[in-house]
Amino acid sequence: MSDAMRGWTAGRECCCYPLILLLWPGLLLLLLCQPVHAQTGPDASEDELMELSTAALTRLYNSTGEDAHRVKLLVIMGERQTYKPGENIADLDSGRAYLQAALQLNKKVGSVEWGYNALMEMGALYYEYENKTDSALYWYNTAINLARKNKDTREEAMILANLAYRTPIYKRDFLNKRLEYCTRAFQLFYSLNKDDEKGIDMLKNMADCHFNLAQYALAEKELKQVLDMYNKIHFKKLHFTYDLLSAVSRMKGDLPQALSYAILAVNSMEETKDSVQAGYFYRRMADAYDDIGNRTESLLYSRKCFEAFKRQSTTMLYPSLVDLAGRMISEGQAAEAVKLVNETTQHYPVVSGMEAALAIVRGDCYKAMRQYALAEQFYLQALNPGNGSTNTFDVYYDLADLYVMQQKYAAAAGQLNYLLEKEAIKYLPLARVRDVHLLLFKVDSATGHPALAINEYQQYTRLKDSLLNGETAKQMAGLQIQYQTREKEKDNELLRRQSQLQQKELDKSNQLRRFILAALLLLLFIIVLLYNLYKIKQRSNRQLQAQQKEIQDAYDALALSLTQKNRLLDEKEWLLKEIHHRVKNNLQLVMSLLNTQTHYLQDGVALTAINESRYRLRSISLIHQKLYQSDEMSAVDLDGYIKQLVTFLRESYARPAIRFVVTVAAVEVDVSVAVPLGLIINEAITNIFKYAYPDAAGGTVHLTLQQHPCALELVITDDGTGLPPGFDLQQSHSMGFTLIQGLAEQLDGELQVVAGPGLTIRLNFPLPEGHAAF
Repeated sequence: MSDAMRGWTAGRECCCYPLILLLWPGLLLLLLCQPVHAQTGPDASEDELMELSTAALTRLYNSTGEDAHRVKLLVIMGERQTYKPGENIADLDSGRAYLQAALQLNKKVGSVEWGYNALMEMGALYYEYENKTDSALYWYNTAINLARKNKDTREEAMILANLAYRTPIYKRDFLNKRLEYCTRAFQLFYSLNKDDEKGIDMLKNMADCHFNLAQYALAEKELKQVLDMYNKIHFKKLHFTYDLLSAVSRMKGDLPQALSYAILAVNSMEETKDSVQAGYFYRRMADAYDDIGNRTESLLYSRKCFEAFKRQSTTMLYPSLVDLAGRMISEGQAAEAVKLVNETTQHYPVVSGMEAALAIVRGDCYKAMRQYALAEQFYLQALNPGNGSTNTFDVYYDLADLYVMQQKYAAAAGQLNYLLEKEAIKYLPLARVRDVHLLLFKVDSATGHPALAINEYQQYTRLKDSLLNGETAKQMAGLQIQYQTREKEKDNELLRRQSQLQQKELDKSNQLRRFILAALLLLLFIIVLLYNLYKIKQRSNRQLQAQQKEIQDAYDALALSLTQKNRLLDEKEWLLKEIHHRVKNNLQLVMSLLNTQTHYLQDGVALTAINESRYRLRSISLIHQKLYQSDEMSAVDLDGYIKQLVTFLRESYARPAIRFVVTVAAVEVDVSVAVPLGLIINEAITNIFKYAYPDAAGGTVHLTLQQHPCALELVITDDGTGLPPGFDLQQSHSMGFTLIQGLAEQLDGELQVVAGPGLTIRLNFPLPEGHAAF
């Protein structure tokens, strides 16, 4: 890499580091903000599993064994089919199949909890079928009997509570049964724990049943008891209880109390932020204001109710639309009401059973717009049983009112008398009964029945006074003032918060301006600093260029010096090779001379001495030959050298019956070690050939060279005749042993000669520093 490129790279890296330091908090924040998707397993809660798709539930089911988890998944899959939107028999049949599979599997698994749940869901499923009430009760009773068998009182109470919730209330017999189930569940909960929230909830449901049975005093008593019990356990979500109390008070004709409870319900809902069913509480508030004649507030809360249900797209959308349209009509907005009804029916599917209510509200609109024929047509349409009408009392009243407006008094009287003769008139609010008597007064007055007219007017006045007397008006005014005061406090609090937010925004704006100004000053400082650094860098670059020239010159001189040194080293290596070659050649020459001399000698002793000298020279010559042939000028590979030396000696003595086993470690040593070691091996093997195996006998010689930490060990062992009896090595004047001892001392080694059987020569000598195995 060039110096310029290296400098650019270093500068780029220096620039990147501050950028990374500035960006890493943001990158870390992005990583932390990534959504974490938890893997939902079969041990997740029931609510979590209900949120999964059918495909996901099926995958979980296939991943589980035949255990409680699989029973749980089957029950949840059956429950999902049971409560699918709409009334599809195929969905119910599918749900039943899942639940039957759960019950069958649970016979093996024995899950108590999901056994109860499977039985309860089977009962709930049969309630969704038409005319399957007996089957539903069979499954619930099976669950109850199982709980009793297990002596599980709380589970029995839970099953009864579930049964009460599932029991419909559109028939009086069913309503009485629901009351029975709630009562039994409450008694069981109460026997276990007087402060059990589930038990209190059952008492509230008992009050709801009494309310639907028109037993308002008993319902009110129970609901007040519920409030006391809830307050005792510090339960905060009281809006459902207040809402029911408001309905009871309305039916009793206590309109101020009805409004008071409706206000408390809305307040509790807002304080606890439990707005899931806000539409119901706004609807109750609208009814309470409508009953006292406050049309403005009634219309306001009707709109809130409608918008709440529209956001949720629930089945209560159309009941809230009917209420809103009726109050818009009262405020002279009949045309707008018809438009709203038509737009809603175009964008949202009409809920089954709401056709009659929509027909009534359309009739009210056209009646207000004085299109009486259309109004009568829609009223009569509402009375058609095929339109799902469950409450015809409002239709009879609306028809009577329409006929009075058209001066069809006989027809009006017929509708009103029919209405008063129905037993269910007692289920109408007193305000509606009051209006019925007012219409009868008008009809009797117009048809020439003054006595009847006076009687109807007296009843109307009595009901009117009981609903709204002077004291009541004061209470209404007080409640209105309290509520308006609270709303004003909310508005003031909202204004204070808005003011605080505006002040915060202003502070942020000022802080941003200060930050920008500081940033500009910092930027100016950085620019000045960068300019100064630029000038310094220019000066430094000039100095660096001069230094680089000096360094380059020194580098060139060093390169030249290294080139000369390498040339000298090559020459030295060549000279060393030449020396080794010449030494080898000289030794070969001496060996040739000695070999020639053997041809002229007759004395056996002299001949042996010359041959031994020749072998010694050969051992030395082999070292120089290897050094000459090797790239390494100072180190001898002992493995190759020793094996070659042994081979030479075997060939020289021509004793094939003597077998050699040579094991040499991979070691390289200096010439100063290799020469004496080779001579020692030469003398030892020569001695073996001469004395160990007389008369051409055969045997095995083991030669081993092992490396130890910082030392080498040479062991030469034969299985020959060994030393003669009485032979003393120390007193021996043999040239071979003398030479071995001298060479061992030269190597600073420790020599051991061990006799019998055969002979072993062991030499341990230190390995000079720098020599190692390879």
